[in-house]
Amino acid sequence: MEKKEISTEDINTAKTQMRREYLEIRNRLSKEDRQKASRRIQGFLEELPQYDNCQWLFCYVSYRSEVETRELLCRALQQKKKVAVPKVIDHDGHMEFYQIHSRSDLLSGYQGILEPDSHKCKLVHPGGQEILMLLPGAAFDMAGGRVGYGGGYYDRYLNTYRKECGNLVKFALAYECQISKKIVTEPFDVRVDGIVTENGVYIIKRNEEA
Repeated sequence: MEKKEISTEDINTAKTQMRREYLEIRNRLSKEDRQKASRRIQGFLEELPQYDNCQWLFCYVSYRSEVETRELLCRALQQKKKVAVPKVIDHDGHMEFYQIHSRSDLLSGYQGILEPDSHKCKLVHPGGQEILMLLPGAAFDMAGGRVGYGGGYYDRYLNTYRKECGNLVKFALAYECQISKKIVTEPFDVRVDGIVTENGVYIIKRNEEA
């Protein structure tokens, strides 16, 4: 039987519904549960060879009910890792990563999210470096599918620098309740290489069509 193609409109509708559903689930977690889970996630992350061996850590600054990363950023800096965090450049889905050296390099930016001060922080491109990128999101599946927040910032960034990202590994930080059975994706949707939750680490095993 011929496989029926799903329209872009149907995919966008499915993503919107999934985004709303999983963010509601995430937001229902208590602050105490989020903090406890975030500490476990950080512990699992630090045991990964991908974390231990990376030259650069590209990491979001946590916002609202996301997996907490502020302590992680401080620890990475204490461990003498090179750390870069994202800054929104415009509202058309473009962002860049800038190196930070301390929490004092961060200012309130897009939607109140802490971002690097571009006047004192250096722009970093992903080419030629061993990079571990930690991505946020609303939902993930075991094929590496990701539903973000609808702005397309990470997809656009990673597709823009696709040729330069040969040494870049992408891991999602998520609570176990954010794992979905199946996410419908489009060709430009970037898949993650692994997911770290409070229950452990999931390494994505891809088949040819993924």
